[in-house]
Amino acid sequence: MVPRPTTILVPADQWPVLNLRELWQHRDLLWMLTWRGIHVRYKQAVIGAGWAILQPLALMAVFSIFFGLIVRIPSDGIAYPLFVYSGLTLWQFTARAVHEGAGAIALNPHLVAKIYLPRLYLPLAAILAAAVDLAASFVALLVMLAIYQVVPGWQVIVLPLVLLLVAATVVGMAAFLAAMWALYRDVAHLLPFLLQVWMFCTPVIYPTSMVPAAWQWVYALNPMVTAVDALRWALLGGVAPTPSMILASTLVALALLVFGYCWFRRREGVMPDAV
Repeated sequence: MVPRPTTILVPADQWPVLNLRELWQHRDLLWMLTWRGIHVRYKQAVIGAGWAILQPLALMAVFSIFFGLIVRIPSDGIAYPLFVYSGLTLWQFTARAVHEGAGAIALNPHLVAKIYLPRLYLPLAAILAAAVDLAASFVALLVMLAIYQVVPGWQVIVLPLVLLLVAATVVGMAAFLAAMWALYRDVAHLLPFLLQVWMFCTPVIYPTSMVPAAWQWVYALNPMVTAVDALRWALLGGVAPTPSMILASTLVALALLVFGYCWFRRREGVMPDAV
């Protein structure tokens, strides 16, 4: 009998490169983990994925009353409920994907320590599961467009670029935080607070025009600023992000993606012992 070959896994001793071949070979596992995440989230939930619509709708109602009617925050000529819901559509996905992706390693020790799999799949599967919620809330956004009789113009073609910007930001942040959470449990306590701060640093409930023009490119070092503004411009005819904002956000998102991946792979070898 011919013995089976033995594979020896050695932790990387330098910044690794992207191993697309390994990720592609095990792609079926990624879909399986994604479906598992979706199933666990909505198991025994009466309305299932409907929560992806009800949660931002409830927040939209609260924000519209307090910030739209009482505080009267401007919304660049867009109906405030539509203004804030469009921002929440992207933000709810970002917050959920980053939080669940960050905990994907530490909260699945049986998968990390017992067997070998491309561990990057765990945060990626959490992000893809959250994308199902994004799709559901986006459908609700289209319904709201019909209610307010808003017809998107040619700008709608930039939507794929908006999603790519958000994806790069989310994957980079989730990969970095997943490695940190696996090693330091303090991340679990700190992350919800950081996400709250991040939301208020993103134009979800207020427009970017409230920020002085000279500082908007600094403000756009948060990639979600350009993503939210571009979404509103594409669908609602809002104010388009400036070229300096687009450049700043794109560079930061790419830097997050590269650094997050490299940091994750650098720490991957010690994850089984850490969890």
